[in-house]
Amino acid sequence: MSFEGLQGLLKKKKQEQRQGASDGPAAAAAAAANASAHTQALAGSATAAHKSATPTNTAHAAPNGGGGSSGNGGSGSTTYDPYAAALQSVQILQQQQQQQEQQGTLSSTTAGQKRPREDMVQASKLVGAVHTSNGSSAAEASDELNVRSGASASTPPTVSLNAPVVPSVKSDDDVLAQREMGVAVLQMCLTKLEHYWAAERASSKALASTCYSVTATAPVPAVPQPQHQPSSAGALLESSDSLPALSSLLSIPRALRDYLVAQFVAPNPGATRATGLPEMTVLDREFELLAELKAEMEAEPPNEAVDSASTVDTKAHQVPEEQRQLAELLCALWYLVALFWQHSLDPHQRNGRSCAASTAMPREGPLAPAQQGWSPAVYLGLQNALPADVRLLQGRVIAEEVDRWRALARTRQNALELLSYVCSDYDTSAAASSPSTTAAGFIIPSDLRKNLHTMVVRHLQQERNFMAVRQDYVDITMGTANWKLGLFSGGEVHMRRSMERVERNRIAHLLNNEHATQLLQAVRELTIFVEHHALARTSPFFCPACATSTMAA
Repeated sequence: MSFEGLQGLLKKKKQEQRQGASDGPAAAAAAAANASAHTQALAGSATAAHKSATPTNTAHAAPNGGGGSSGNGGSGSTTYDPYAAALQSVQILQQQQQQQEQQGTLSSTTAGQKRPREDMVQASKLVGAVHTSNGSSAAEASDELNVRSGASASTPPTVSLNAPVVPSVKSDDDVLAQREMGVAVLQMCLTKLEHYWAAERASSKALASTCYSVTATAPVPAVPQPQHQPSSAGALLESSDSLPALSSLLSIPRALRDYLVAQFVAPNPGATRATGLPEMTVLDREFELLAELKAEMEAEPPNEAVDSASTVDTKAHQVPEEQRQLAELLCALWYLVALFWQHSLDPHQRNGRSCAASTAMPREGPLAPAQQGWSPAVYLGLQNALPADVRLLQGRVIAEEVDRWRALARTRQNALELLSYVCSDYDTSAAASSPSTTAAGFIIPSDLRKNLHTMVVRHLQQERNFMAVRQDYVDITMGTANWKLGLFSGGEVHMRRSMERVERNRIAHLLNNEHATQLLQAVRELTIFVEHHALARTSPFFCPACATSTMAA
């Protein structure tokens, strides 16, 4: 931009004003009129004023000069000079351009921050207002623009969206605290069930002896007895028959019931069942369940477990056989799941107390006992956040421990899913008025429920016959389908196909149902765990008063 023309015109105008110092008031009025006209022309924008400054000044130089020569009065110092205002506005624009260039250099370090459109509009208005006031107001406007630009440049930059999100990783103390809490809570659940079964066993023995004494003394007199004595004996026999149904009075914890319903029975319809939930989400929900179980167990009074006296005095109503079997199966399955869960958290705990060895990861060799189960090493392995040196030295051992933890977690989830189905069927049978109205509401088939009760409750819990448990599992999974190895007599291949076609409708097995097979495989793994660790525990399973002499190899 060239300012020589404007400066020359300004000097020439000052000389003319000095020469016309003796001009009259008329010349001053004419100059004022010309100044107002030029002010309106230059008030649009600063850029338009700069482009039109040179032709406008040359066009009006002659009239102003003529007015100065014809009029010989007035003072030039009191009139407003539009050319000086235009020059000052151009200088303001130059300063603004320099400031914008400085802001452009800073934009790369401030994440591309730009001036808003409102500031640009306000700046154009302020530049236009320069020409309607004196020089001091123009200077104040330029100072205000400088303050605005400085404020916009000092605004803190926004956070970039491309910045990587760092996942929050728990500390070693938090992981160990979760393990300690889980082991303690599950031990409380196991102790409650064991005390309940011990009290139930003692009460059943007491009632059986009472019934035997009543029935033995009843037929001794020769005279017919009054009507109330046989009725009392019948009432005792009826109560003894319905006493095993007292398992229905012991409900599983409310927190566990809510978790099973929300996780398996009534899943989110928006979530697909094929993909499932993320691994860490499932683990977080499991530890939330353990925390809720801890709060529920601590809120209960210490004498909440059913003892022998309260069991005898309890008025047990008549419970159907199917509901009684579901109640017993529900308690036994929850006991097995809690025991298996406790062992997966800390394989080396004894009697509910976690291993107190050092939790530091060794530099070489196998993992320490405290690093097995749910440990900081397994947690970091699941998060893929192992340090470089640990991954280099202990990567393979930790990977094997992570695979072992995942296998145990998969078995636990399948067992919990089967437990949720048993719980749902128990609630359905308890709320039913008649079996015909609830036949369609059961999730597990009737024959499968009976076989599971025989396998878990009768052969495992009561008899400790592991050989019968294995045979029950084969009968449940294989059913009536026979494994045909080879051909029929005479090599009649077509005869075999025809026989299979005839027997197709009479074959019942679960080998083609993959999901049901996984659930039953989880139950089988629970029974294998009990069989392998039966001799390692100081107290027997299921009931402290239960004898272990009937255990079969």
